Amino acid sequence: MLIFVNGYTLGCQPFRPYWSSSKNPNEFLEEASVYFNDNTINNESFVNGSGKWFGSLASFRYSAGKKYAQERINTYKSLLQKNEKINLLSHSMGAAFAEGMIEVFCQNNLPIGKIVHFSPAHARKIKVFQASQQLFRIQINASDDTILERFADPFVRGEKWMIPGIKLYGKVHWNPWVYHPKHMAYVQKMKRKHQQHPHFDLKTYAFVFDWLRDLEVLSQKNKPDQGSIKTKFEAVYMHGKYFEFM
Repeated sequence: MLIFVNGYTLGCQPFRPYWSSSKNPNEFLEEASVYFNDNTINNESFVNGSGKWFGSLASFRYSAGKKYAQERINTYKSLLQKNEKINLLSHSMGAAFAEGMIEVFCQNNLPIGKIVHFSPAHARKIKVFQASQQLFRIQINASDDTILERFADPFVRGEKWMIPGIKLYGKVHWNPWVYHPKHMAYVQKMKRKHQQHPHFDLKTYAFVFDWLRDLEVLSQKNKPDQGSIKTKFEAVYMHGKYFEFM
């Protein structure tokens, strides 16, 4: 079963619409199903993990996630089929909320598969439940993410972008000409400013799952060799070591 925990809505609708692009409202969800090898998406799959824009602490959102899961634990138990696991994907403020849910799932012995956090807000302050530290967590950030770098975590650098307990981390070198070439050609022709933003790419477009796959390919090596993948990373964390690239 897939669970998507959205972050701060910033004018868009929470739950399922949060994960939709205007051109293809299903591309992100469909590619998530492929990546996780999990086609179970239902009404309980979409969770609003948004906090308030100002004054929302990671600890508050974690507690809110615990409360949410406690209130619905019997529902999740009834929905899980035999040998099925819960896979979780979060974005931005939703990361702390998702980790609160994971604590309750672990306490109730619900099987958990893979956990993906895209651009988590206040990452270094997010608690990871001790009994869940063996779970596979993977985190992706992107360069030029002004939502995090100017507002949520303006003084954070390097390894401090990571949630404690993450097994794999990658910071992608984001280039709008690579990921939005048609849009960039249009705005250049019209002499306008582009409106694409990496923070929102990480909840909208299918290509972010290629970033996850490439990060996992890197993790199979003793040292990160980017020559074998398409995605360009500025930094990765694997095998307990942090690497930065020129």
